[in-house]
Amino acid sequence: MENHLIKFERCIFASLAIGIIVAALGMESMTSDFGAAMAVAAFQVLILVIVLAIVLLITRKNSKIARWVWLLFFITGLVMYIPTLGNMLNNGFIGILSAAQFLIQCLGTYFLFFGKDKVENSSA
Repeated sequence: MENHLIKFERCIFASLAIGIIVAALGMESMTSDFGAAMAVAAFQVLILVIVLAIVLLITRKNSKIARWVWLLFFITGLVMYIPTLGNMLNNGFIGILSAAQFLIQCLGTYFLFFGKDKVENSSA
């Protein structure tokens, strides 16, 4: 596997681990109804599985389509995340973790789309 894909994969896996912590810490504040909490948790697990599948398609199968799906998801997430950033940071530790998660995803996306050029240029 190419070096930039390894870095991408590691960044995304780290961001997913942080996301699991953020979800666990924020679950109580999201909803007080047990049924609603289970629905939210199920949705989060579904998103986790989809992201894992996309990352593995990118890194293991070198899927070009999966790269563009990742970019589409990333841009959509960016558009939805930026307006909530202020509120997230008001939540203290959860907000800081959430911002760190987002920054790690940015770094991973950078490695995915621009990391290879750096590797090729340095070896020439």
